[in-house]
Amino acid sequence: MAPDDVAAMLYANRNLAAELYLDDLLAVCAARPSTTLASGRVVDLHPACSTLSQWNRRMDRDSRGAHLFHEFWRRASSQKGIYAVPFDRTDPVHTPRGLKREGPASDALLQALGEAVVLIEGRGLSLDAPWGQLAVAGHGDGRIPLHGGEGEEGVLNAHRSSWIDGTGYVTDSGSSYIQIVTFDGRGPVARAVLTYSQSTDPASPHATDQTRLYADKAWVNLPFHASDVTAATTGPVIRIRE
Repeated sequence: MAPDDVAAMLYANRNLAAELYLDDLLAVCAARPSTTLASGRVVDLHPACSTLSQWNRRMDRDSRGAHLFHEFWRRASSQKGIYAVPFDRTDPVHTPRGLKREGPASDALLQALGEAVVLIEGRGLSLDAPWGQLAVAGHGDGRIPLHGGEGEEGVLNAHRSSWIDGTGYVTDSGSSYIQIVTFDGRGPVARAVLTYSQSTDPASPHATDQTRLYADKAWVNLPFHASDVTAATTGPVIRIRE
């Protein structure tokens, strides 16, 4: 696999849980597009199902409806007995597989979706808001829109985030130092990015510079050879001897 292929795979932001299970949820929702929550509230699921059917199943900044699936899966994945084929330790790659489309398990799926809808509407958000309007960096000015998602949802570019009213899904852990290395005739060729940037001083230009690069799916070409390091050096050099 070439370095560009690795970079594209990481930044593709595919949501594996959606790829595996969303079609089953949409089938259940098409058959019964409403649910009654434990509180007795009846939730119309037509808008939610429409949003999820148009979502690209990725956690990119422009992915609309990603937060709806995120909140749904947080609730649904903790339910017992929802899988059409449960986990089999003799076939861990292909199980669990599919969601049950009938019976109590399908009721639980619809209730999880209904609870997600109520939560999102209670936050004053639209169901099809772009992910980048909601997922933000947890440092600097706090409003750097990010891509990537939860590892529990099978997103390779993994972030763990918490909702903060007035700010959004603030990332507090996940992808940090990312590096891709290959070799040419001279030796190592590396590109990397430090997602949380290098400086802890909020006044420094390096407090958020690499976070913004990462948010734009960009990289830093790292110098390796002495001549390249010298050419890339900026600012004062401090030499320490014992």
